[in-house]
Amino acid sequence: MKSGEEFKGDFSSPLTAARTNVVPGWLEWLIFPHRVNYHIEHHLYASVPHYSLPELHREMARRGMLEGAEVLPFCLTLRKIFNRAAIASPS
Repeated sequence: MKSGEEFKGDFSSPLTAARTNVVPGWLEWLIFPHRVNYHIEHHLYASVPHYSLPELHREMARRGMLEGAEVLPFCLTLRKIFNRAAIASPS
């Protein structure tokens, strides 16, 4: 799913230039192949293989390294997408 929503647009920090979407495992498998929902982690540590991104995410969160980052449940990302679409094209 390439909605452009994984890029927040605030490029003042690597933690705000992208978004990590937290999803249940079955949904991750279905719409986020290769764990692309761990977008912040991927940009900060591009050499980490996709199958290790969940572990990297947990470790970064445990150490407080994701404070200030946009880490959202996927339902909130969807809400942002649909709210922007509604504002852009009012009926």
